[in-house]
Amino acid sequence: MRRDPVNPVFSECKVVFSNESGDSLTFQPLHYLHFNDDEDSPSSRLLRVDCELRRYERLIDVAADYFYLQSFIALRDYLARIHWLRNGETLDLRTEEDVLAMAFTRQKSIVSVSGRMPDDGYSKMMNQDYEKYLESHIDTQLIFRFYYPLPKVSEIVKQMNSILDVVDRLKELKSGNSESNSD
Repeated sequence: MRRDPVNPVFSECKVVFSNESGDSLTFQPLHYLHFNDDEDSPSSRLLRVDCELRRYERLIDVAADYFYLQSFIALRDYLARIHWLRNGETLDLRTEEDVLAMAFTRQKSIVSVSGRMPDDGYSKMMNQDYEKYLESHIDTQLIFRFYYPLPKVSEIVKQMNSILDVVDRLKELKSGNSESNSD
């Protein structure tokens, strides 16, 4: 499980879904990419994130992918409104490379997080056509389901807001640099 370095601006930022049994799902932002060539494309704003899965506090797997910033914001908005959603309402989280696939579902007193992430075939998959590899090597995928208590969702929203605040500061720095370069 190779991990990329964390950009120091994200060192204090993480999103941690954890429950009393010691199960957790953590999103650790690594860096933010903003491409000016196509501002309307979801691929123009990406957040590189490590996703760490733990079972009974034991590390199970870590996988990295690029979250579309729009999808990350949609997840934050979904969680912010979770208490007003009907049971069964689901948000599917899209990522750039489709390495991670997750669905968040509002249930009576919990949020169900289900998904898949690569397991032992991750390095092979990244060197091949990953979609075809995943279709033919289902054994290299780790399927998970995780339950998170609804009363703790506001903590997650705060953690996500702190990440988005860092992204906003990075955008301001970039736009300030591009303005000074045009002078």
